[in-house]
Amino acid sequence: MGEISQSYQERIGPQFVPAVLNPEVSSFNSFVRSSSYKIFDIGCGHPPRLSWGVKEHQLWVGCDQAITQSGEDIKVHSIFPYPIKGKLVVCSDIAAEVPPFEPDVISLIAPNPKDIYEGNILNFELENFLSKNKTQYLTLVLDNRTYEAMEYGKSAKEEIAKWMNEFHFKKMGGRPIFPCNFMPNSADLGIRNTLFFGIRNPQK
Repeated sequence: MGEISQSYQERIGPQFVPAVLNPEVSSFNSFVRSSSYKIFDIGCGHPPRLSWGVKEHQLWVGCDQAITQSGEDIKVHSIFPYPIKGKLVVCSDIAAEVPPFEPDVISLIAPNPKDIYEGNILNFELENFLSKNKTQYLTLVLDNRTYEAMEYGKSAKEEIAKWMNEFHFKKMGGRPIFPCNFMPNSADLGIRNTLFFGIRNPQK
């Protein structure tokens, strides 16, 4: 289980940081090549929310088909009390339509349990983002308070376990040490939420 301190969030207050919206594939690939650490945040919300305190030379890629904004940039909601120095990219589409790359972390913050149960999020289309040799982490935070959580929560957890097994993610008993801060940020989360951490291709 994980907890989010509401009082802490209220004390520091939210800020909005700029991100590149729907870059050309060549630009996207340039961001990937120039980044030493990459996070793929599937279903980042509308408006997008940042759960990772990415640092210099790190890349956060968020995607959500609910985003309707046009243009070359977009504001991302952040709760971190310091400037974000990493590169932020937002794609207004489903994960499968994002240009393929190999993230260090695949992140899902408060996904709809019904969508997970129906295979609309964790599915074979994510193979485009899995590496044969690179260590990759799965970070997944489920809320426990919505109607969908009560109705589909158990089935969603079963689907998560099946997907992790299919793609060789081993469930971790504790939180990994990430090179940037992780603080789940979603309008759909409550005080207490269920956290999953998985790892594949661990370095021996």
